[in-house]
Amino acid sequence: MLTRIIEFEERNKDNIKNIINKLIKQYEILNEISLNKNYEKVSKIIANHDLVKENCDSAFEDTVQVFSFSPLGIDLRRNISYTMIVKILSTISKNCKETAKFISNSYDLKPSLSWLNEFCEKIIKRFNDLENVITTENPEWASRLIKKDISINELYKRELKSFAQKILSTKEKLNKDQLMQDVILAIKSLELTLAGIKEISEMTFYITTGKIFGD
Repeated sequence: MLTRIIEFEERNKDNIKNIINKLIKQYEILNEISLNKNYEKVSKIIANHDLVKENCDSAFEDTVQVFSFSPLGIDLRRNISYTMIVKILSTISKNCKETAKFISNSYDLKPSLSWLNEFCEKIIKRFNDLENVITTENPEWASRLIKKDISINELYKRELKSFAQKILSTKEKLNKDQLMQDVILAIKSLELTLAGIKEISEMTFYITTGKIFGD
């Protein structure tokens, strides 16, 4: 019985790491768009989201299977956490898609995307750190990742003001209210992605320590 639980846990961990790697590629494409203005690749992100969601749904089913073996202690904590982690990763994929849609919708304005490059690089770095945390279940590494800043207040104010000025000054016939909603959603999606990575780190900390971080 114990061997079967271990086999399932290893498979579930591999599933999660595989999804993280796919999300890293999604944000690398997003980062490439921000640097090269290669708008054609937006459709690739939107299409890839469906594949990531399928992987998340399949991984969720795998995590649920472990409960048929009635795991206890750390095994129970691990599998409850894995079930929740897969759901968060699916939401992060959706966040990436929403940001890509904003880029596509604002194409005519050709806005500066330096802010997107700034945050994509931060997200990619934290995803790589997160993969190490998932692999090792090292509570100290998880703590470091949890403590990293996820605030985007300054970015939000700066870019929202810049984008609003660009919309007001353009002579193009555009749905300006919709574009403002799009940029707010795009920036908020980046914040939610960083918050999701932090939440997964907190769950990994809980797996090994049996404690809620900060208690």
